[in-house]
Amino acid sequence: MQKNSESPKGPKAPPSPSDGTPDTSPKPAEKTESIPYHDILAEAFRLTTGVRRNEYGNPLQDFTRTAIMMTGAFYDKLKPGAYFCPADVARVGMLLKISRSTYTKKRDNWVDAAGYARCGRLCDEADNEGDE
Repeated sequence: MQKNSESPKGPKAPPSPSDGTPDTSPKPAEKTESIPYHDILAEAFRLTTGVRRNEYGNPLQDFTRTAIMMTGAFYDKLKPGAYFCPADVARVGMLLKISRSTYTKKRDNWVDAAGYARCGRLCDEADNEGDE
């Protein structure tokens, strides 16, 4: 009779492949304490108006440069005349952070996703200024 493979700490990790390749299977997400949403939003605002803004500059300028590079990098996959805009860069950043949050439940992923959302909105507002 086989013994239960679960220990008091939970199920054992599956064995590594026998061919010596590293185990790339998803790991269980670490638990974090519950954090009120307003704290995350406040931190995202603080970072996007202070530390990170000082490190990376104005989000519109930074994301515009990145959008131009993305358009060049993916020109063969885009329809003729299509291009990435600064808000697209923010969307990609948010998707990256959301993806990471499914693997590791870190507060930083949510703070950064909120920061990308704020920067994306700033880019949209700047883009819409000429439309009014």
